[in-house]
Amino acid sequence: MNEFEEKIKKTREIAFKRRILISFLSIGLAILLSLFVFISRGIDIKISPDEAVANAKIQIVKGFGFAFGSKIYSLTSEFTIVVQSEGYKVYKKDFNLVFISETIEVLLEELPGILSIEIFPKHEKHTILINNRKIDNKDKIIIPDLVGNYRLSITNPFFLAFNEEIKIKAGDQKNIQVNLNRAEVTLGISTSPNDVSIYIDNELIGTSPLKKEFLSGEYHIRLKKDGYVTLEDNLEVLSNNKPNILKNYSLDLIPGKLNISSNPIDSEIFIDNNFIGKGQIEKILSQGNHNVSILKDGYYSINETILVPTNKTIEKKYKLKEMLGDVFFDSTPSSEIFIDGISYGFTPKKIKLRSIDKKIEFQKIGYRSYKSSVISDPAIEKKVISTLITNAQAKLNESKKIIKNSYGSSLKLFIPGRLKLGAPRSDPGQRANEVMRDVLLTKPFYIGLNVVTNSEYHEFNKKFKKDNLPVTSISWLEAIQYCNWLSKRENFEPVYLIRNGRYVGINKKADGYRLPTESEWTWVARYANHNPKKINRFAWGDNPKVKEGFGNLAGEEVKNMNINFIINYKDSYSKLSPVGSFRRSASGLFDLTGNVHEWMHDYYELLSFDVAKGIDEKDRIGPNFGSGHVIRGSSWRSSSLTELRLTYRENADSGLDDLGFRLARWIGE
Repeated sequence: MNEFEEKIKKTREIAFKRRILISFLSIGLAILLSLFVFISRGIDIKISPDEAVANAKIQIVKGFGFAFGSKIYSLTSEFTIVVQSEGYKVYKKDFNLVFISETIEVLLEELPGILSIEIFPKHEKHTILINNRKIDNKDKIIIPDLVGNYRLSITNPFFLAFNEEIKIKAGDQKNIQVNLNRAEVTLGISTSPNDVSIYIDNELIGTSPLKKEFLSGEYHIRLKKDGYVTLEDNLEVLSNNKPNILKNYSLDLIPGKLNISSNPIDSEIFIDNNFIGKGQIEKILSQGNHNVSILKDGYYSINETILVPTNKTIEKKYKLKEMLGDVFFDSTPSSEIFIDGISYGFTPKKIKLRSIDKKIEFQKIGYRSYKSSVISDPAIEKKVISTLITNAQAKLNESKKIIKNSYGSSLKLFIPGRLKLGAPRSDPGQRANEVMRDVLLTKPFYIGLNVVTNSEYHEFNKKFKKDNLPVTSISWLEAIQYCNWLSKRENFEPVYLIRNGRYVGINKKADGYRLPTESEWTWVARYANHNPKKINRFAWGDNPKVKEGFGNLAGEEVKNMNINFIINYKDSYSKLSPVGSFRRSASGLFDLTGNVHEWMHDYYELLSFDVAKGIDEKDRIGPNFGSGHVIRGSSWRSSSLTELRLTYRENADSGLDDLGFRLARWIGE
């Protein structure tokens, strides 16, 4: 046997052995498989729906076993199966042989389909409906989770409607492209005037009148003709329009321009009854007639109709003529004339004025200004005539008869006149300090109906108790300090000038609170509302016998107090009485007789009859200095004939327990 034959022999032997080995392995595997099937438990897998069964694949992915046909075999008690079928969701679930019967039922869920839609041409007015459900309009529309039959509807006012039935199976990914079509419409365009160039979307398509076929859609129309204003319009040709559309247009002539300048520069310019501006204006106007009016107060107006041609400029200049009239001014007394704040001299005077509303004022020092207005008239002479009143009279006219201060205490207004201070030597009880003198009071004044009470004074000095008795035992300086305090509290100008706690003077022009002057007290006690031919000596008349109810005096109620008293008179008060407890005086004031003496503003002075003879004083307020201050009126201690008289006067330099005060005020200038 040669070497080649030897090799062939060996190759055949190796191949034989390999076949023997494969046969034994196959027999062993078959025996093992048969043994596995014999000893393992076979479980039926029942798959639904029926449509999924044909393509179903079953696997054991956890545990030891295998699937054969529609059965599975497992040597382990716990295992996991996976079932797959095209168009359905993957089924995966863990099982335990202990809890499984002979069959496992598997229900596969269909995979939803996806619909993709693209619409051409793209347009923002597309309305897309799937089974009547509106879908957002996007460049590419993707709708997931669809399985079954659907109706797709697409509408747009500029396109023909699109409708289609679509079937989508489980797991389908369907793409649809929709091409929308436009409707054909005949568009007719007519214009006034004719022969107008017509541009559609910037393309010249002809002249009017014109008929042309158009597809539904949106178009920009421009109409042009020489001498006319170009007209532009946006036109919507809808798919549901009638087959023919007719559009009519009217073009306006190119407007002209009107330039107007007027003098005065602030005159008002109206065109066709509409205010345009003042002085100088430039206005574009349509061709034709226009009414122009130029107006200014105090000038004759101008009205004119102007023809404005097309595409031309008209220049117009106007000068208004001033309207003047005479006005005669006069006043008593003569005063300075101010017209709109400018002086024109003194009355009487005739002045030519422009016929507009002029503010007039007559001024004179010491008098209340007269204010008015006037519009002159070229046809007639107008007059402005007035009688001026003094500042004092004007202030008096504005003043109330009764006023109340911040504590509710009332003061009464008096308009004084001529009076006599003092008493003749023949008057029983007359004293040397009651020298006769003539006084003229010209300044109206307010004076308190009552003297100041403890309650009122308490706010100024908390040491005083609060009651309705007159405040007493205060000095003249303390009284005037209270007056200044109350003036400031009520925003009046203080009367008294006080430096370092000392009185240094008086401001006669101030309107604040003060003490009454001796002359003012005499006026309200003896003259106001009295018979001018018979001036009484006492509050109750001329008879010295005291009448009941006229005042808190020293009657029999004080006879045990070791003081003099009035026999057969009793008033129920042994000392002070509340203010206003007795009858008013003829002037309407309380306690002018009795209760308390009253501080006067005046310094005290004593003149002889010879020195005082012939003196006639105006608005007397007393001397500038002296020893002490005048006190007037009687008190609860008064009983003598001398003290009960209304001319009784005395002086003091400190407070007393039967000395108080009442408030007074000038009305101010």
